[in-house]
Amino acid sequence: MPKPEGYGFSKYAIAGAYGTPIVAVLVGEVFGHFVNDKIMNTSIKRNHGVFEAETRLWVCYIAVPVYICGFVVLGASLQQHLSPGALVMGWGLAVVAIMINTVAVYAYCNDAFPKHQGEVSALISFARTFGGFFVAYFQIPWARKHGALQTFGVEAAIVASLFVLVVPALQLYGRHWRSRFSV
Repeated sequence: MPKPEGYGFSKYAIAGAYGTPIVAVLVGEVFGHFVNDKIMNTSIKRNHGVFEAETRLWVCYIAVPVYICGFVVLGASLQQHLSPGALVMGWGLAVVAIMINTVAVYAYCNDAFPKHQGEVSALISFARTFGGFFVAYFQIPWARKHGALQTFGVEAAIVASLFVLVVPALQLYGRHWRSRFSV
């Protein structure tokens, strides 16, 4: 049999590498939670005791550059066979950023729709699960054809573009939209 492509990790090294997303999820959850709460408390003080749900989205401004960096490093490490440290750092940064954004989006949606928290959580979970399966369906053939750096770079560009289109608009017009179209 030919030698497998990639890093040639043993089964124990592969199992150990999967510790990266586990640790990154914990770091992203803790960081996202505490930074989000700190920004919220600062905003409440600044607004003289008035809370606005859109302040939850400020954490996304921290997460998106980390996401871009993580996905570019991950794509470069897979394509150029960089050191396992680069692979771990790219994967870890990407997962930390995903968790920070997830915490912020869940907090924002639960604050924006307090009577429908279960429905909001179900819809967000469905979208994340469906999107995860959908991306994995075409990502591997695309990476084989054009390289992992292009694949992960385009994915990071899509996330950054959606961030620029959605988050500032929600922060500017979210209060008006909630009052006008409240459920």
